[in-house]
Amino acid sequence: MKQSYKGIGVVGVVVIAILGGVIIFGDKQTQAPATNTSGDTTKQTAADTTVVTKDEVAKHSTKDDCWTIINDAVYDITSYISRHPGGAEIERACGSDGTTLFTQRETADGELIGSGTAHSGNAQNQLSSFLVGQLAN
Repeated sequence: MKQSYKGIGVVGVVVIAILGGVIIFGDKQTQAPATNTSGDTTKQTAADTTVVTKDEVAKHSTKDDCWTIINDAVYDITSYISRHPGGAEIERACGSDGTTLFTQRETADGELIGSGTAHSGNAQNQLSSFLVGQLAN
């Protein structure tokens, strides 16, 4: 005996489409990615939302516990100190704002460090892996 499935044609397709959507997309809500100041969209991490004060950074001022501020972001560079190609010069940034030291390779007094040129793009990319959070205003 042959059964007829004509009656479920449209209804069946709609039910399958709805179930397929639930299986594929689940019930998860999506959130727009964070937008940084350059207009790029990036995945937001916990470090992006952590706010750190200058007083907290100052507590991490040794080569064994070294945090620094670069362009209003806070980084824990402790694990990188021993690998720094410029040697101990990196320690000048521990516990303080190291923006000028990193971007221009000079001290706040204008003394040139190393080549006196900006760090490479590779150095800037490496820095992002040490992000702790953003500096409090």
